[in-house]
Amino acid sequence: QIDEGTVPGRGHSVVCDTVGNVYLAGNTFCDSGIATPGAHQFYRNSNGYGWPDLYLVKFKNDGSRVWSTYYGNPRADEGGSLMVKPDGSRIYLAGASEAYPTGQDAIATPGAFIGAAIVGSSSYSGFLACFNAAGQRQWGTYLADVTNIISTVYDMASDPQGNIFITGYAISDYAGNTLPISSPGSYQPQYSGCFMSGFGPPLCMVDAFLQKWDPDGNRLWGTYYGGDHHDGGYAVACDDAGDVYMTGFTSPFVNANNGMYSVASQGSFMDVFPSEGGAFLAKFSGLGQRLWGTYYYGQGTGLSCAKDKVFLLINTAVGSQATTCAHQTDNSGIFATGTSTSAMLSIFNGAGQREYATYYGGKYSDMAFSLSTVVKDDAVQVYLAGNTFSPTGIATAGSFKPVLGSQLSIQRDAFVSRFIIPLVNKVIVPCFTADSVLITARDTTLANYQWNTGDATKSTWAKRSGMYVVEYERANGCKVTDSFDLTLYPMPRLTTVAACAGQGIASLALPSSSGGLYTYKWYDAQGALLTESTGQDNVTVGNLAAGIYTCNITTPGCDTSITFTIDVFPGLELTVSSDTAIAAGSSVRLSASGADSYLWEPEQWLDNPRSATPLATPRESITYTVTGYNQYGCKGSRQVHIDLNDVVLIPNAFSPNGDGVNDQFRITNYGYYKLETFRIFNRWGEEVFFTADPAKGWNGYHKGGLADLGTYHYYISLVDLKGSIQVFKGTLTLIR
Repeated sequence: QIDEGTVPGRGHSVVCDTVGNVYLAGNTFCDSGIATPGAHQFYRNSNGYGWPDLYLVKFKNDGSRVWSTYYGNPRADEGGSLMVKPDGSRIYLAGASEAYPTGQDAIATPGAFIGAAIVGSSSYSGFLACFNAAGQRQWGTYLADVTNIISTVYDMASDPQGNIFITGYAISDYAGNTLPISSPGSYQPQYSGCFMSGFGPPLCMVDAFLQKWDPDGNRLWGTYYGGDHHDGGYAVACDDAGDVYMTGFTSPFVNANNGMYSVASQGSFMDVFPSEGGAFLAKFSGLGQRLWGTYYYGQGTGLSCAKDKVFLLINTAVGSQATTCAHQTDNSGIFATGTSTSAMLSIFNGAGQREYATYYGGKYSDMAFSLSTVVKDDAVQVYLAGNTFSPTGIATAGSFKPVLGSQLSIQRDAFVSRFIIPLVNKVIVPCFTADSVLITARDTTLANYQWNTGDATKSTWAKRSGMYVVEYERANGCKVTDSFDLTLYPMPRLTTVAACAGQGIASLALPSSSGGLYTYKWYDAQGALLTESTGQDNVTVGNLAAGIYTCNITTPGCDTSITFTIDVFPGLELTVSSDTAIAAGSSVRLSASGADSYLWEPEQWLDNPRSATPLATPRESITYTVTGYNQYGCKGSRQVHIDLNDVVLIPNAFSPNGDGVNDQFRITNYGYYKLETFRIFNRWGEEVFFTADPAKGWNGYHKGGLADLGTYHYYISLVDLKGSIQVFKGTLTLIR
């Protein structure tokens, strides 16, 4: 209790911040016990009139009051819709007040978007005010022209950026509306609540409205919403994307030609006004474009958004509109009394399609006026509050007050209830800990389980990230569906392959169908980055030398490293014969050792290129490369060069003295030439030697005796491979 308890007062809104404070707003006739010292408005602003003021109070979570203040003009102030920033730094209060002229008005601050009236007004005007955490007003503004527009606020909500959305209803006489509820270019810039009655001037009814304000009190846009009869906004809510939803009540168009703006969009859940009268639900973008709208049964009183769902609370006397297997499939009072109002909780998706609806109530009147949602434990917990005349169908056994009524003759109580709406379970397995995970249905006591994997058991093994859905049946035959959104990042399996020097291999293989997206960075022992790749496929790195390496593996929210060693097979030491020079037409034996098998390249002019000791008979100078292989397939290569000498070597002297050294004058290297004639002449031109046999030479004898010492002349005629004659002439010296 915050006042003296002897005069009327009521609470309208209660909200909490995330740091443990509770805020309450309403109106009161009380003159004491409300405001705290230093409050923004310490006294009730009645000015001798018996009208209520609004109040705003802040409590700690232990119930102790931090501060409180009045807020209002000398005449009546109503409403008291509240909204608070999560950290409690700003508190927004909205309602309606009878505006006063500038200088006397207690609502609008200087420079407000819409300030006080030039003259006083006896009409209610909606307003929005902002207070800081200490309870001091930062700014206040009216919502529209305070002289010619009657308006009031029923609910507020904020988007993720802290912008404020307000809904309520307004009525206008079209006269002098310099600042209407709506803004130019909005969905419905024109008030349309008037229709021709046939008995004089038009009859004007209220229109619903929706406005968006920034945190500093500047209106961003506004729109009317409704036809030419009664329409009003009762609740507003924002989703995480910044879109906004509103609900309330609406009426059929009286004059079809006045229906410029539709309440329901074509193809929506209910695009025709129900004969029983109806609520509406509409979705707008953050920029003010209507995305869709639908009629609905009854009157909308509560709205909340959670996890891409829209939770709608209505009161309705219509029956048979719940979804299959709902908590309460029909309006119980219709069957007991013929007519009754019950609460109804409905769930819509963001596209405007209804997914669930249940009645809530007994055989008498039951009405809910407040709805709130909390996301907890993989479910949306939905809280409803209202009042009831029904002795059954409301309270559960063991609850705080399971029995209706008291000693009073009128048996009516307030109620609060909670519904749990299961969400998609987020199953996140710690990174790199498992290749699969067992997922089990929430309820394992039912029957006929069927997973989207094909399993027909209570559990299924999940081996990749994705959505897993199981459907099963309650005893009454109603289907239950559980959904599990699995995030699974199993550790890739490392395999190393020992190889020859500089040819080591490391592979990381993902478990089958894991579906993960990984980034791999490979480092050597010194921390130098060798290579990097990203993908779902297996990855292999080759040409690694012996040593220690590290692979860093990352995936969203996960990071780990694997250190591994590359081993190599024993190498080989290949030894080959030395480079050599040979005469043209001759052969040479090459050799290699230190390997198990060999290959000489090129294979030209070799008798066996796979031998360790092939015989080479080259026709030109050549370099051979021999590659040796050991038992592990490791290889090594060396080269041998053969220089081919194809010049005819003719000596210039000989000494035929019988000592066995240089006793003949002969040609030892004909190469590829064929000897035609070999002649030697003395200095008088006499032929002393002749042969056509390349194996023969002159032994220094002439006519059976020793030839004279001195100088002689030779004439040699050779035929090359092409058949051409080559002649070599010169002198030689015979000595002994």
